[in-house]
Amino acid sequence: MEHIVTDLTLIMPTFNRQEYAQRAMRFFSNSGVILYVIDGTKIGLEADALSNNDKQIKYIHAPQPLYERFALAINLVETKYVALLCDDEFFIPSSLARCIAILDEEQDLVSCMGRSLGFSFQDDRMLARAVYEEMEHHSLQQLNGVDRVFAHMSSYTPSTIYSVSRTWAWKKAMSAVVRKEFKAYCAMEIQFELAMSYQGKTKVIQELMWLRSAENKPIRGDSPSMKPEFPFDEWWLDGARQTEHEEFLSILAKSIGGKSSNINHIANGLKIATDEYVRNITKRKGMANGNFIDKSPVRPASEVLLANCPASWKQFIKSVLRKSGFRQYPKFNDLRPIILAANDLERVGIKIDYGELERISELVSNFHRGKKQQNGLSWN
Repeated sequence: MEHIVTDLTLIMPTFNRQEYAQRAMRFFSNSGVILYVIDGTKIGLEADALSNNDKQIKYIHAPQPLYERFALAINLVETKYVALLCDDEFFIPSSLARCIAILDEEQDLVSCMGRSLGFSFQDDRMLARAVYEEMEHHSLQQLNGVDRVFAHMSSYTPSTIYSVSRTWAWKKAMSAVVRKEFKAYCAMEIQFELAMSYQGKTKVIQELMWLRSAENKPIRGDSPSMKPEFPFDEWWLDGARQTEHEEFLSILAKSIGGKSSNINHIANGLKIATDEYVRNITKRKGMANGNFIDKSPVRPASEVLLANCPASWKQFIKSVLRKSGFRQYPKFNDLRPIILAANDLERVGIKIDYGELERISELVSNFHRGKKQQNGLSWN
């Protein structure tokens, strides 16, 4: 399926993590995908550091703020499909190819995503656990954009921002994002998810595609939308910022609505969906603080039972539920060797490309061992 991934461009912004970006460039060299690494670091990589990359790997030194680098990326993409990827993370190429094949077949889809493992490197091993388990069979198939965006935001999971997306839809979503940065944490993600889910149907397939890294602390930089001390929900509920909220919605509606005469209708639909997203965040915060009375619909008896039983009983109850036909993902307090974590996903029906997974594991292991040797440290 290598010829299929030539229809894909990956956009990878990086800042002060050039060694991780170089690792990604090594991994994707000769994969068939086009990779743009847009480096905001003050001093760029020397030509010698890039000499082993194939011609599909494009390195651009652009010491600019993140949003300006995203604006640059919009004009770089010329392929049918595009995906965003962090500099220390991985996509499994065979799953990218599968998503592309599905998008080729299902023209009403704008986005296709695979399943995820979170990983770190500890004790000379690549360790992992399942993440974003709520993406199981996640699918937005509503015919109407307003209905679809409400469904997405009312049971939210970030299913499109790191997905394989149709380039025309991605560019509209990203164009809205870069028009203005709002002082609200993860505003970019919310804007992008609203825009993509409005523009078309989306799907998550049961294949491992995204390896989410916990190797590094996040680099926030000076971007106000990257600072957790400015929560999106608090910004949205701040009545003094109503003009900003209206601008937030107007930019989105005009970007995705184009020349439509229903811009106000689109903006209102986006507002209702965002209100619902924020309401759910507020509800979860209240539950965490122990002062929320849950008025939501009754949960399944199995969920209630697991939530309220003694910790010592949970494993036994889960085993009984599984034998009775309930599909229950394993949850781990501790990371496990990545192949074992992948085995657990495979047991609940998620396809795993073990060849690519082992290649990534070897690359990550050699990378960290090399860093230790450079620092004069020993694994002993």
